[in-house]
Amino acid sequence: SMKNTRSIALSYGSERIVLDVNPKRLSVSYPQIVRKYSLMDGEYAEVGGQALRTANIETFLPSDKSSMRRQALSQQTVISTFYDWKKNKRKVRMVVSGMENGTYYITNLTTTAVEGDEDIYIRLELIECRDI
Repeated sequence: SMKNTRSIALSYGSERIVLDVNPKRLSVSYPQIVRKYSLMDGEYAEVGGQALRTANIETFLPSDKSSMRRQALSQQTVISTFYDWKKNKRKVRMVVSGMENGTYYITNLTTTAVEGDEDIYIRLELIECRDI
């Protein structure tokens, strides 16, 4: 089975989920706040502080019988955990080895089932959680 090049872990309190199958790509965006204003002679930009980071994760949860499964949690447990974290606005720590270590809210969770395939495809959309 393919070995992951890095580990992607999401956790809240004592609950921790390490993805069995890493996404082909994991994007984290680090935008700046930009205010644009127009004057008669043209448009100007004023650049402020850092906007909130966003991240998207698309992968699949191997079926409970698959050889790619490494963690003890069932597909259903992983999905319902992500769903609870989203619904309850949990501050979820996301650690991607060598790349990212931050606290995020899950803003969207999409699950997709494909007929004839027992894996479940998931997409998580996250936004940085920053204390005011």
